[in-house]
Amino acid sequence: SRVYVALPSLQDRKLIIQNELNEFQVSSRTINELAKHSEGFSGADIALAVRDAIMAPVRNLMASTHFREVDGFWEPCGPRAKGSIKMSLENIPRPEMLRVDAPSPSMLKGSFQKTKPSVSPGDIKHSEEFNANYGRQDRSTSASDQSEMQWPEHAPVPPSAGSIHAGPGLVPDRKNTQEKT
Repeated sequence: SRVYVALPSLQDRKLIIQNELNEFQVSSRTINELAKHSEGFSGADIALAVRDAIMAPVRNLMASTHFREVDGFWEPCGPRAKGSIKMSLENIPRPEMLRVDAPSPSMLKGSFQKTKPSVSPGDIKHSEEFNANYGRQDRSTSASDQSEMQWPEHAPVPPSAGSIHAGPGLVPDRKNTQEKT
């Protein structure tokens, strides 16, 4: 048996973004903008974009050549900044006192712009056609209603069914997978 997983709705994308950013203060306006601009993204695509943005401040630290101490914490700065000391990240006297910033809205937007959807419109069309021809509707087909489409064992399996990925397509039904082990 196979389960069709639709792409997340706008509301679902907002929830995924909020969940991925749960440790950071991000405005609801920024989350709404990111969700609107991530149409066509799978949940995994969204998580990847958020993780990339979270790592941006770390990449900035690694590339920094000057740091200064502010209120007991070390932070990157420019060479002309007051209190600037030329050193690499590895030379910070007390690494536990290193200040790592949260990703800025521009870092988040940049990560979402460079992340490309892993599921093409052709993949979606193919999955929907397969569902129309061989699917068995157990519940509502609305993605925001957390619906699933299950295919009977006798239905042909499209070539993409062998790979597991988040987003529309075919993934193994966990119930049947567990029974076989």
